[in-house]
Amino acid sequence: MYDHVNYFRTVASTLKEFVHTPHETVFHRVRSIASLEEFLFSQKIIKKIPHLLVMDRTDSRLQDALSDNRLAKSFYSFYIVAHGPMDDFDTIETVNQSVKSILHKILSKMIHDKQNYLFGMELLDADSIVYSSIGPIGDNFIGVECSFTITEKVPLAFDVSNWNI
Repeated sequence: MYDHVNYFRTVASTLKEFVHTPHETVFHRVRSIASLEEFLFSQKIIKKIPHLLVMDRTDSRLQDALSDNRLAKSFYSFYIVAHGPMDDFDTIETVNQSVKSILHKILSKMIHDKQNYLFGMELLDADSIVYSSIGPIGDNFIGVECSFTITEKVPLAFDVSNWNI
């Protein structure tokens, strides 16, 4: 079974572009776009390094509800952001290329894990992967947002003993 937060915690602690130590944390959890922006304005975030933020919530859609093989298509997202002064085009372009390079490394890991049945990624729908530029957001952070879906069996079985019928 896929565990979104722990999967990306591992990414943040093993990908060489991230400097994830107890004193320089690059991995963060947010619950909404509003909390993402609020966090990027906070004094906790170190501006000199890229950060990986995961949306710590799962939205799902029931799929194939009429058969006996009930599935849940769950939607996940993450962000890679870095600080960039908005008045320096060359620096902005460098930051954009840097976060895009990091994104491609993460996507290659996700596809590798899917192909090798690792970490619950075997049901990743690679065609569902969507990414786009974001920013400036917060205190002049720019980067990419990436979302994808994973389809899993959902244990839906009506049990009359759960009901006062």
